[in-house]
Amino acid sequence: MSKKIALTIICLAFAAACSRGISSEKYIEVMTELGCKGINESQPAAAEVFKEKKVTLEQLKDYRKKGDAKDMMKVSMEIANRVMACHGMGAGQ
Repeated sequence: MSKKIALTIICLAFAAACSRGISSEKYIEVMTELGCKGINESQPAAAEVFKEKKVTLEQLKDYRKKGDAKDMMKVSMEIANRVMACHGMGAGQ
């Protein structure tokens, strides 16, 4: 009986973790990783990055849906700068 309860608690904790939104920093981190590896989020290889970063594609989509245009512009610029840096390109080059 206690094993069933423990399993239920683990499943509920996992479901709660997956349903939470993600922070801007987490979104930037994931999108930068994909960009540095040259992976599109819809490619099968992206699933490994999502697993490593503990996010889902749905969380990324929800983040975009809920994002303020002004904030999303800042986030996009940060991702672009980080991806350029990992490819050896800096601002002004």
